Amino acid sequence: MLKNFIFFIFLSSSFGIYSQQLDYSSNTLLDGLNQPWGMDLISENKILITEKVGNLKLLDLSSGEVQDIKGLPKIHFRNQGGLSEIKVSPNFKEDKTIFFSYTSLNLVDGTNTLAVSSASLNGENLENVKEIFRAKANRRTGAHYGAKIIFLRDGTLLISSGDGFDHREKAQFLDNHFGKLIRINKDGSVPDDNPFVNVDGSLEDIFSYGHRNPQGLIQLNDGTIIEHEHGPFGGDEINIIGPGKNYGWPAITYGRDYSGAIISPFTKMDGMEQPVKYWVPSIAPSGMIYYTGDAFPEWKNSLMISSLKAKKVSKISFNNRISSSEDNLFQELNHRFRNILQHPNGNIFLLTDGPRGKLIEISPLKNLEIVTPDGITAFFLRNPESLQVPAKPYDISADADVLLKNALDSLNKNKKLLLILGGNWCPDCRVLAGMLKSQNVKEVIEKNYVVQHIDVGRFDKNLHIPKKFGIEKLYGVPTVLVIDQDEDVLNSPFIEDWTTARTKKPEDLTDYLSRWIEG
Repeated sequence: MLKNFIFFIFLSSSFGIYSQQLDYSSNTLLDGLNQPWGMDLISENKILITEKVGNLKLLDLSSGEVQDIKGLPKIHFRNQGGLSEIKVSPNFKEDKTIFFSYTSLNLVDGTNTLAVSSASLNGENLENVKEIFRAKANRRTGAHYGAKIIFLRDGTLLISSGDGFDHREKAQFLDNHFGKLIRINKDGSVPDDNPFVNVDGSLEDIFSYGHRNPQGLIQLNDGTIIEHEHGPFGGDEINIIGPGKNYGWPAITYGRDYSGAIISPFTKMDGMEQPVKYWVPSIAPSGMIYYTGDAFPEWKNSLMISSLKAKKVSKISFNNRISSSEDNLFQELNHRFRNILQHPNGNIFLLTDGPRGKLIEISPLKNLEIVTPDGITAFFLRNPESLQVPAKPYDISADADVLLKNALDSLNKNKKLLLILGGNWCPDCRVLAGMLKSQNVKEVIEKNYVVQHIDVGRFDKNLHIPKKFGIEKLYGVPTVLVIDQDEDVLNSPFIEDWTTARTKKPEDLTDYLSRWIEG
């Protein structure tokens, strides 16, 4: 599906607003992933992907071939626990080493904890697997592991460890790994300059503390370390990380307990760091990158934070200081986003959450649309032709049930319903509406179809309509249903074919509609 990021140019000689849209396309590279969590590139053409259930996959981006990597240690998959982060050594070409985090079961007492191992990748096999970190954060729950890994510029590893949900008070104490960031060398040893080396009662690998469930972790070229973490009911936050700093959880927080109860009456306290940004309500942030690519120059110098609950990527400008505003991207995809990665070519990879996870590539498509001051929209397709399209083909105030009933009542054995679900915000929806007005398409429509547009907002309106026909979830718009007199959907495997309408011609629509005339 094509989505749009819009910026505005104001001309001093006119009160008009000119909107030039820089378009992007989304392409599913891999589908059917089982609880995907982490990803990292070993080259420009190959990417490693973890599945929380305990699988490690290698995808060839050129051929689409997927290999299952063998040799992982035993993974304890439970709730939020399982195989998590994957990080390729900065010197992978020479050392073939990868690092990965996972949940490990303690066989003695049945508790579990976060672990990190290194291994050599040899073809489809892991060799020389070595556990280099095991968190002193044993719990019986399956929640809040953190589990992020990054390489710092000095070659050390920074690892996030969550508070275990039931152990949040321990985040304020230095004798455990609950709610901490941990810094170690690649062999698991402790760097001499860690902030709590030779501090009585403290674990020497701790770098910072007072965290809840850190899920985003990056370091900028100037050395700045940025972290984000899940709050409870509200209070997700972004922090600038410094060695030895206390980030307050649970003594200070902008969130409440899930029950609504107050966790702490304080949002500030001496000796505890303030977030540079927080969210109320929560967005459930997951991955994070600092965008530096050329594919989308308007996004440069921005944090891009994927989120689960909010089903979006938040773009927040960060150039020495964080912006107070943010742009919401990719909401039209309607997915819980588990992770985000920048490819060397500037494209963006997104992992979606859940038992049917996807790897999606976001790439630019420019100059497809020009909006003129008089409101007429011209879409210039990939072919040389241009097409005039309506600005508002969807009646946002109409009663969808009445529209559907009237359309169904008008069907007969020769007429089928062309039910088009979309919204006026969606360029592809408007392109499709414009194609319906082309002469050849009109001839097919008039003889064989009743056309009805129904507004589904931004996937938050009239969603009961597709459910009437067994469509439980919309994965893009426009979604096109061809429905016969018996109210059966004839094109069920192909209802998403027109989510990229701007890449097609009216002739393609004529051919598509002709396929369903005979039922």
